[in-house]
Amino acid sequence: MPAPAPPSVPAVRARILELARRARGSICPSAVARSFFAARAQWAPLMPLVRSVAAALIASGREGAGADAGRLVCTQRGAVVGDPREARGPIRLRWERDAA
Repeated sequence: MPAPAPPSVPAVRARILELARRARGSICPSAVARSFFAARAQWAPLMPLVRSVAAALIASGREGAGADAGRLVCTQRGAVVGDPREARGPIRLRWERDAA
């Protein structure tokens, strides 16, 4: 049986936004990868793609409208990290809503 195709960049982008907006706090990027595949052998190779898409979202700035408006932020040990691709070790992704 052939390996499943990796998700598209738009699909990963949408999933990051969905999970980050829904979370009460932050999410681990592996939660995004695991939402596509259950087996570690399938989701682990997605991690560079997830970090890359997260970096693009962070670089793009504000997203959304209304109650969902805000921006994606990457943190490591509680400190904001500008580019998740440059971070070494565990990171977290958090949705910061615009002030009402």
